[in-house]
Amino acid sequence: MGTVYLHLGQYPQALEHLQRAMDIRLEIDDRTGVAQSYNNLGFAYKGLGENQEALEQFQWALEAYEEVSGRLTIGELRPTFVQQYIHAYEQVVSLSLDLDRPNEAFESSERARARAFLDQLGNHRLDPHAGADPTLVEQEQQLSGEIAALARRVQEEHAKPADQRNDELAREIQSRLEAKRAAYADLLVQLKLSNPEYASLVFVDPLPLEEIQSKVLGEEVTLIEYFVAEDQTVAFVLTRDHFQTIPISITRQALTNRVSAFRDLIALETQQPDECLTHDRLAAAQALFNILFSPLSPHLSHRTLIIVPHNVLHYLPFAALADEEGVPLAARYTLSFAPSASALSYAQANRNPDGGRLLALGNPTTDLPPLAFAEGEVQAISPLYASPSTLLGPDASEAAFRAAAPSADWIHLAVHGQFNPLSPLFSPLHLAGEKRGLTGLNSPWTAR
Repeated sequence: MGTVYLHLGQYPQALEHLQRAMDIRLEIDDRTGVAQSYNNLGFAYKGLGENQEALEQFQWALEAYEEVSGRLTIGELRPTFVQQYIHAYEQVVSLSLDLDRPNEAFESSERARARAFLDQLGNHRLDPHAGADPTLVEQEQQLSGEIAALARRVQEEHAKPADQRNDELAREIQSRLEAKRAAYADLLVQLKLSNPEYASLVFVDPLPLEEIQSKVLGEEVTLIEYFVAEDQTVAFVLTRDHFQTIPISITRQALTNRVSAFRDLIALETQQPDECLTHDRLAAAQALFNILFSPLSPHLSHRTLIIVPHNVLHYLPFAALADEEGVPLAARYTLSFAPSASALSYAQANRNPDGGRLLALGNPTTDLPPLAFAEGEVQAISPLYASPSTLLGPDASEAAFRAAAPSADWIHLAVHGQFNPLSPLFSPLHLAGEKRGLTGLNSPWTAR
């Protein structure tokens, strides 16, 4: 009843019923329900214009959520749980900014990012097979083989000439393949749940702003962390001695539309070079630059930038953005990327001080279109390292990669890749092999 009153905009009545729901959930110790009640109360107070009280309710919702989430030792179980409270994270960021608390907004932005990933960085690596039920291990091996066989059948069908291809059969096999992949993801969770070591994993907290500035960022580095909410976008700009919050007047949907259009133009121009397409792509690149970077320019005092994307900005090729003179962002700055500012501390802690052993793969021989500049890219960067190892064309195979990767300090892959939104475990990197190298599609990385 309380949520119905919320949707009707009758906030006093909503408060009354939501508080009664909270009392019941506290009485029966329903911690997930308590988090939901705090979340709903936050929206009710916000509707009444009581932003301070709304912020407190959303903060309590997140505390209750993280108490429950901290008990989930299996990373795959957390993303679905996080989605239930993503609006609470967004509201805390937005309300903190409205109440002129930028530090709190930044730290909430850090908390909103992929906690499961941060937890994996902050814990020792575990083999899901070790100590697991042997029956589950056997099922995993059988299912992995079935997935590989179905994937090959899909590839073979698509590789046939158009007049010999059976599209209906290909769709039927693809449907079976996706079902097997979903079953594999579920089985992986069962494998981890049967491993006692996973119970020892800890819930890793993001770093506070001051620690990121003093211990994580270098002296000549600027970090830009974006946060894309439904009604607005914000950029947090950090250096060792400077912190600035810059609001960007664009909604999530409008930004999504612009990023999608820009990516489509890049794809079209790649497939059929055309002067009009180049002009349109440059105009789109300049428009996104003006939206995302022009407001930040007074605060960008270093040439080295670390960009922390969020939401649709994970799909944006930042390096291709261009200023009003048409100069790409990559020509103005040295760019690198991170999933969160807190994750940088773990990356730096595991950095090899030698740093000279490079493994670079370029333009593997597959049945996909060649990557025109990939080999030149690999050949250009190799002399920058003391001990480079380059694998090009047919030599850039999965077997060669697996053999050489463990001893490399740096790995550079100039190869085709594909994100699988239905089964992320099976998102492939395309390497050379007997039948179109599909590393990651036929053998899920996180299970190996």
